[in-house]
Amino acid sequence: MTQRICSIEGCERASHSRGMCKMHYKRKGGNGQLYRSAVSASERLASGLSVQPNGCIEWINSVDRWGYGRIRFGGKTVGTHRAAYVLAYGPIPEGLLVRHSCDNPPCCNPEHLLLGTVQDNVDDRVARNRSYRPSA
Repeated sequence: MTQRICSIEGCERASHSRGMCKMHYKRKGGNGQLYRSAVSASERLASGLSVQPNGCIEWINSVDRWGYGRIRFGGKTVGTHRAAYVLAYGPIPEGLLVRHSCDNPPCCNPEHLLLGTVQDNVDDRVARNRSYRPSA
């Protein structure tokens, strides 16, 4: 008798139930879909984006109190704009942050994202009149 393997692409473990190994069987949710941990970060990010007429690609799922999307990425919860930047351009150098040229916090369009320092970000905020203390 030949041993069957898991039906999940890329998995070579022995089949346990319903064509899946024990790990994938346990990850299966009530809706029949695998839990998020089995889905790549780029797929999770793409599933929550919507293209807007102004060229922004906005995160339409939950956002924090400042309007930035949040996603589990690389073992940490980070802003969706940071995850989009890393997926498009690679790692963010230490000491730099990801700024929006469009001034739209939920935007994840890599063309609207650029690196900068904290001072660059403060200068953007003041120039766009979003500062709590415009004279700062």
